[in-house]
Amino acid sequence: MRLPDEHSIERLTRKDAEALSSLEAECFSTCFSPEQYAVILDAGENAPLRAFGLFGPDGGGKSLVAYVSFALHPAAGEVEIYNIATRAGHRRRGCAEELLKLVLSAAAALNLKKALLEVRSGNAPALALYKALGFTLTGRRKGYYAQSGEDALLLERALCGLCPERATSARFNPQPSTGNRMDAVSCANSHRTAKEV
Repeated sequence: MRLPDEHSIERLTRKDAEALSSLEAECFSTCFSPEQYAVILDAGENAPLRAFGLFGPDGGGKSLVAYVSFALHPAAGEVEIYNIATRAGHRRRGCAEELLKLVLSAAAALNLKKALLEVRSGNAPALALYKALGFTLTGRRKGYYAQSGEDALLLERALCGLCPERATSARFNPQPSTGNRMDAVSCANSHRTAKEV
């Protein structure tokens, strides 16, 4: 699914901490505070957690309508997806799919070998998305979610052979990119150059 032209994807930074915490609180029962996100997102290359945000029109400007957070584990050759969330009024439009495809392509461009994630067994929309993107069930944690008693399903997919062009298909605001290795555009471009040489 292609996003409308008025949407853009950016790597989230300290300035996005309040919007990210607000979106997370809207979608999940637990969330980081703006202050916690400010510290996390300000850590640069050493950040334990990274995030891409999808911005869409909101009145006269743009606001954060979806995000994906993830961690890179280069020594293990893995990217771990932590959260994907979309504001209620923007769901079923391909926002989460576009963000997840971007992370997968950028991780493949960094020569990571697989992607991992965990999802509630009752989250049918998320499970349908992950299945469509090639994730398979690798484990189950029985009764992992205390409030609901739901199981946690462990999913993964291989990244080898993943087409890196996806990372450049989304419209990006190139700011505040500073040559950061996890800037998806530069990752995809470096991967393409390496393949051509």
